[in-house]
Amino acid sequence: MGASLTSGSLALKAGLSQPLLLSGANIAASYKTDRWVVEYSHGMWLSYDRVGRTDAERAQDLDLDSPWTTGFGLGYRLPWRFDLRVEFKAHRYRVTPPGSASFAYTTFSIGPALNYHQPVYNGLGFDLTVRFWPNVTTTIKDDQQAFVDSEGNQQVHNAHDLGVFPNVSLTYTF
Repeated sequence: MGASLTSGSLALKAGLSQPLLLSGANIAASYKTDRWVVEYSHGMWLSYDRVGRTDAERAQDLDLDSPWTTGFGLGYRLPWRFDLRVEFKAHRYRVTPPGSASFAYTTFSIGPALNYHQPVYNGLGFDLTVRFWPNVTTTIKDDQQAFVDSEGNQQVHNAHDLGVFPNVSLTYTF
């Protein structure tokens, strides 16, 4: 007999990686049935200055942040508290080169995520998730933005690609 949507559980999540590593926040909600999981998440105020910038972004001394990132995932529950999902995300970036005007763009990604849930006590638990978010498309032409650096040199910023993104979340399941 198939799993019904009425036989599931709702969980609210607060990302721990975002405030600790990216000086931002992330909230999420997931609904799980016997076999399926659906999740929506929204991140905000993420700064990639400490971690997350590419070598090229560091060399160009770019200030890179995400005012928001949002999306959803659909997945299948596996044994041993795991689930495997495909996630659809939109990430807004703001880039500020030294001595130059900032610019913004959005990337869209589709990728897999492997999640493990560890219950702790009375509905409280942790989710450990590894995601791969490759860019599918962006809102900037040819996925690049030209800018002039503080010394007057023409530079090119390639659209930021999050790639592999691990996360730890505190969860409460109702």
